[in-house]
Amino acid sequence: MCIRDRHVAEKLFDNPTGNKLDLSDEFKDVTILFADIAGFTKYSSSVQPEQVVNMLSNLFTEFDKMTVKLNVYKVYTIGDCYVVVGFLDASKRNPGEEASNVVQIGLSMIAVSYTHLT
Repeated sequence: MCIRDRHVAEKLFDNPTGNKLDLSDEFKDVTILFADIAGFTKYSSSVQPEQVVNMLSNLFTEFDKMTVKLNVYKVYTIGDCYVVVGFLDASKRNPGEEASNVVQIGLSMIAVSYTHLT
């Protein structure tokens, strides 16, 4: 699974001189999802650290599979926060479809979370 956008990789590989690259981008009409687990702090203080790590690993593995299925890009995870943006390839944008995919992954995340958190 690719962890960087394709156009970023192309910038890196199309730089034979090794000059400093600007890897920042600006996009309009982007759908972003910030998913945070409600009650995570309370949960994590009531179980062993290994249980927290295992739960997050299992849950985020399921989320990662969804990103592939729904063609959304996982930006990062930090703690219990999981962030996605609605497109994989900056040259092939469809903002309406991207928004729909992000909504779908959000709903799927809720559904799968119940199996890992209950």
